[in-house]
Formats: sequence, structure tokens, C-alpha cells
Amino acid sequence: MMNLKKLKIKNQTKNENKKII
Repeated sequence: MMNLKKLKIKNQTKNENKKII
């Protein structure tokens, strides 16, 4: 469960990076 949360945050950061570019 903790890993899933970490993955979600990682994905969110990736998504935000895509938006900036």
C-alpha cells in the first residue's frame, strides 16, 4: 500500500513535468 502511494506521487510529478514542457 505504501509503495502504491509512492508510485502515485512519482506519477503525479512526472505528469506535472510533462505539463511544464
